Amino acid sequence: MKRIIAIVALLLLPMAAGAQTFNVNLDGGAGTGFATIIIDGSDINYTIISSGLDPAPNDAELTDGSDTVDLAADFGGTGTASGTVNSSFASDIAANPSAWTLNVSNGTDTLSGVLGAGGGGTQTVVYFPVSASNPGANQTYFRTDARIVNRSGEATTATLEFYANDDGGNTEPDATETVDVDVNEQLVLEDFLVNLFGYNTAEGAVKVSSDRSLIVASRVYNDQTSVDAGTQGLFVDAVDMSQAYRTGLVSFLQNRTRNSGGGLRGAVGWFNPNSSEVTLTLYGWDTDGTLLGSETVTVAGLEQKQQSIQAVWPALAGYGDMYVTYTASNDIFVYGTIADNVSGDGTYVPATQSP
Repeated sequence: MKRIIAIVALLLLPMAAGAQTFNVNLDGGAGTGFATIIIDGSDINYTIISSGLDPAPNDAELTDGSDTVDLAADFGGTGTASGTVNSSFASDIAANPSAWTLNVSNGTDTLSGVLGAGGGGTQTVVYFPVSASNPGANQTYFRTDARIVNRSGEATTATLEFYANDDGGNTEPDATETVDVDVNEQLVLEDFLVNLFGYNTAEGAVKVSSDRSLIVASRVYNDQTSVDAGTQGLFVDAVDMSQAYRTGLVSFLQNRTRNSGGGLRGAVGWFNPNSSEVTLTLYGWDTDGTLLGSETVTVAGLEQKQQSIQAVWPALAGYGDMYVTYTASNDIFVYGTIADNVSGDGTYVPATQSP
């Protein structure tokens, strides 16, 4: 079927104060489309405009892979539908829109798209897969600073949500704070798990969202200023859902024992930005291409975790150069770290997409 690119006009729905708007670009090979989703309390208002499906669509739903909201859409034999449904999942969708996908189907072909930014809604949704303010091995002490730059042309606010490292995952943020960011300002947040969120020690992931486009970055560093040795740091850039890969690779790892007097000790970490669990399988590889081992873990919704290489594969304690690949049942952020066993200097290695 010839692919038809639709030129659409946004149909505006009434929007109350506090409502959030999310736009969806629909694609599926058979056609294209566009949708606007407005979350207002427990109401989900929607307008869907599609083109290319033959016959016309007769069903629309929102899903995060675990839970589904039937929009009860009446297309009436056309590619367009609008309406309102009331759902207990509305707050979940508004809190984590990038975890939800809109599917529009005619029973044979489906157009799909992830909820994204929209006017009056969220223009920035990014994550730090790891942030820390806590002691580490070999007398290290890690802290995290963040920077938020506003070049959008308007003053705005940013909401930071902290998801603490927890084997059981999270159903909501452990802490939430909102900060003001003026036009052209670079907001400086030093040791922000302590100074913004109020923790004494903490480790986990952070989500940053705003109704304007912001540039967000962080630095996790080994703070040795108490012994006049300065800091050694690793840059952790914010990532969005396009960098939450289902298959990926973490290179440049090594796992010398921390008391070896040399070399680097390694770790692998992850953050599941979805509200439902993800099955993650890690594969450890020698530099010569030999498979060293595999391990499958269930990552709970909104769970952040980091493990040393030997915690994942005990047989690799004291191992030399290696790398890790992985496969996952849903989008997930994966990364590696290495730390110098003498100086404590660290390097952050974000996963790259790989078969």
